Amino acid sequence: VIEIAEILERKNLILKERFILLAIGQDSDFKVSEGSFEFPENLEGYLFPNTYIVEPGITEEEIIIMMVKTFVRDVFPEWFREGISDDIKSLGLHGIITLASIIEKEAKLPKEQYLISSVFHNRLALKMPLQSCATVQYALGSWKARLTLDDLQVNSPYNTYIISGLPPGPIGSTGLSSIRAAITPEISDYLFFTS
Repeated sequence: VIEIAEILERKNLILKERFILLAIGQDSDFKVSEGSFEFPENLEGYLFPNTYIVEPGITEEEIIIMMVKTFVRDVFPEWFREGISDDIKSLGLHGIITLASIIEKEAKLPKEQYLISSVFHNRLALKMPLQSCATVQYALGSWKARLTLDDLQVNSPYNTYIISGLPPGPIGSTGLSSIRAAITPEISDYLFFTS
């Protein structure tokens, strides 16, 4: 959300602080829904990455709604299609988007996403911590070239080295390929990966 707000402000389209306030749910008058589906207050992970054509004078609310509508258009058909396993469905859409955001940050190449997804699904099934460096980076609030052992102890619900299961929400925007990988992981017995 912060990176999107900074880009939009550099283009003189919005006020960064206002955009962030709306996108992380700090304005109780602003809610985003689609049909009967109400999005979480914090829209981290739901502002879909894409190319958008906007006119000067567009409001922060209009940009956020445009990005969420693109999410609905591109992601809902993947989530609501036939044949998704009960194990995957049990994570819920929010869980899948959270997992996809981690896969997005961990995979260096798109072809790795399905195998990385498999590792995380296997760990979730065994109630093992995900141990994702990307979630620790998010918990720290800044991206470091190399994490220290002290960093891995940061007290945060996003630190998947010290919490089990998924963090409370996505750690960033995610593309469709990571979402597809989260929904249909490769089948493996792997519990670890390295890059």
